[in-house]
Parts: sequence; C-alpha cells; structure tokens
Amino acid sequence: MVNNIYAPFPLPIHITFCVFATILYAVQFYRKKHNHYFYLILAIDMTILTHFYTQSVFITSLAAAETILLIMIFTSMIKASRKNKILEKNRQNAVPPQEDNGKHDFIDEAFSDKP
Repeated sequence: MVNNIYAPFPLPIHITFCVFATILYAVQFYRKKHNHYFYLILAIDMTILTHFYTQSVFITSLAAAETILLIMIFTSMIKASRKNKILEKNRQNAVPPQEDNGKHDFIDEAFSDKP
C-alpha cells in the first residue's frame, strides 16, 4: 500500500486520529463555548481530504483554507484569553479569597475552566 505524500498517516490511522480529535475538541467546545475549538475540528478533519484529492490545485486550496483557519484559531484564542482575564479579574474583585486548607484536588484543577 502506497501512502499519500500529503497525508500525515495511513488512512485508517488518520481516520482514528480525526475521530479522537473531533470528540476531544467537541467536548471542549461544549464545555467552554470558545469558537477556536470548532475551528480546530474543521482544520483537523479537513486534512483527511488529502487521501482522496491529490491534485496540486486542491492541495493549494486546502493549504489556503488551513492557513485561514489557523488565523481564525489564533484570533479566537486571543479573544477568549482576554475575556477570561476580564472575568477572572471581576471574579476576584467580587468574591473574597477563601482560606487555603492545604488540600488540592488535582482532578478538579485539571478540568477546571480557570487559566
């Protein structure tokens, strides 16, 4: 089986990766409601098209679309970061700090929405 030179993996592995990434980022999009997760899903899943269309015009168009999506991802991430900073600042001003009892729940911290 000859692999496509544009695709990062053989087709079955690439499909598995795309499904896993889609599920992961869909959950993050549902949880955090940030657009960059949706754009990441599109960018990752569009790479699978390289297995079926190898014409240089299509690959060039796909590269342009991926570049636009990357710009949209970074722009959305910057906006989300700024919004989170403002919300965190407002939250700190509104709620008095609680005492630290020395106990940390690492699982809750890993999946929290705090930066």
